[in-house]
Amino acid sequence: MLGGFGLPGPPHNSCQSVLNSLNAHIAVLDQEGIIVAVNDAWRRFAVDNGDPSAPAVGVGADYLGACRQAAAEGDEVADQVLEGISAVKSGQQPCFSLEYPCHSPDQARWFIMSVTRLSDGSDGVVVSHEDITARRLAVDALRKSHELLEQRVSESTAEL
Repeated sequence: MLGGFGLPGPPHNSCQSVLNSLNAHIAVLDQEGIIVAVNDAWRRFAVDNGDPSAPAVGVGADYLGACRQAAAEGDEVADQVLEGISAVKSGQQPCFSLEYPCHSPDQARWFIMSVTRLSDGSDGVVVSHEDITARRLAVDALRKSHELLEQRVSESTAEL
């Protein structure tokens, strides 16, 4: 199954070019949960946000193993990720999506994770993480404005 995103084996240059053209942080996992491909956005995020040699970062890393370790340490998001990926890998769900916080010391950030099974029947999955911080902040600001408006309308109504 070499040649495309078929597993096992690294993706061809054209497939890697497709991955690299995407803004989302993308990793392709094999049936065991080992990373077999990542895109440039994934690598840049790893470098910008910590140690790029840390577990679950690059090709060959055990993504699911890192999630299991984090879940064992009480990380509820990691536990949800494990359940979601397992459901997609087993065919119980066609896809999985989870919105989660990933705050750094200098910034509150939000991401949406999407997991989709590879269509080649290999039980591998594509995992993408997309930064939705700007959208989340806009929604929060809109909600606060709506609450303030409701409060002012209520106060004006009470005065009448």
